[in-house]
Amino acid sequence: MNRPEVYNALNHALLTELGEVINQIRKDLGVGGVILTAKPIDAREAFRIGLVNQVVSAEELILKAKEMAEAILKNGSTAIRLAMDLILRGMDMSLDNSLAFESALSALTIGSPEALQRLKAFLEKKT
Repeated sequence: MNRPEVYNALNHALLTELGEVINQIRKDLGVGGVILTAKPIDAREAFRIGLVNQVVSAEELILKAKEMAEAILKNGSTAIRLAMDLILRGMDMSLDNSLAFESALSALTIGSPEALQRLKAFLEKKT
């Protein structure tokens, strides 16, 4: 799901893929095994089983964390809040329910004053 060339492009294919990833995490014995056994693992193993999305050296940690925070903050606060809601609550839902929930949250995000303001600014830049 690494799609750096397409930002905020939510479509049925992406949502289906996201749902499959969520279900895969639920079924993944590597992650489940770590949770159930409370067995300590190193960074490489956490990356291998998908528990983390990148591994960096201790020297790079603060810089990379700041970069990630800055990338997140480029998105609107409404979108961030609703995305976190989806991540946290969607894990407990069936695929169909989580897709319906995502669709409802997308409608809230797209129609928010913040999103409309960003769209207006974008359109003004293009003309």
